[in-house]
Amino acid sequence: MRLTTLAGLLSFYIAVAYGLAEPKTTGLLFVASRPTHPELTEDVFNQWYNKEHLPNFINKNISDLAVRYKNTNTSAEYPYLAVYRIDVEKLKNPLLLTGLTFTSQLLPGKTNGTKGGSFLDVMKMDMRMYSRIQTFEGQTPEKSRGKGLITLAMEPTAGTEKEVDDWYRLQHLDMFRYCSTMAPKWYIAQIRLTRSSMLKGYHRSTRYQKLDNSSPRFLAMHEFDTTSIPAEMKMLLNTEWAKKIVAGTKSSERNVWEWVAELGKGKAEEKF
Repeated sequence: MRLTTLAGLLSFYIAVAYGLAEPKTTGLLFVASRPTHPELTEDVFNQWYNKEHLPNFINKNISDLAVRYKNTNTSAEYPYLAVYRIDVEKLKNPLLLTGLTFTSQLLPGKTNGTKGGSFLDVMKMDMRMYSRIQTFEGQTPEKSRGKGLITLAMEPTAGTEKEVDDWYRLQHLDMFRYCSTMAPKWYIAQIRLTRSSMLKGYHRSTRYQKLDNSSPRFLAMHEFDTTSIPAEMKMLLNTEWAKKIVAGTKSSERNVWEWVAELGKGKAEEKF
């Protein structure tokens, strides 16, 4: 949902509060953004986001983990992404973000050449709210934050949601560890012996469902060491089951992001 006004922001939260999704313990606020004001440079935008906006979420007890990324696709509509770990019950509160500081002396004002504007007036946002439905670790769980992130938002054909979930749980994510239907048996044996991932640099995957059930409803996030995603990733979609899932997908959005900054109240580099 694209947000341009405070009223729109509040309406979005009210809609989610009465949504159909069942509450889960851990939620995610997903905000893709792009600076739009002609007087707002990218450097100043990033300075405001990293030094003021992210700390605002943490200091106001809205989120306990905030991570920011930059899109590797320079022509993408939204070059930046911020994700915030927030309990679902908090996410459903329409007043959650009213405690944020909306203005900053770093941001352009409404009159040319002035400062102190609101971030709602100087940037375009696509805000989505999710409930976590699955976390998947590699054979040996990684403690560090992956600097590369793949996000895949998808909308399956109506009636196939259960099969998509089964595919993720019973085949797709497990292949991040072994790629068992494609790799030679000797290689699989070595991977199992060393308890590592076949995909070099793989950390973990986390899956979510939108609170308001708008399309695309489902999100998968895959963390890697870097944005140099292994070529073997293509093998994961080469099974008959994977081909069936892909063919039955109504819409999908895939992006690769590079880590920029993060803040949190707990241990550094915590999981989403």
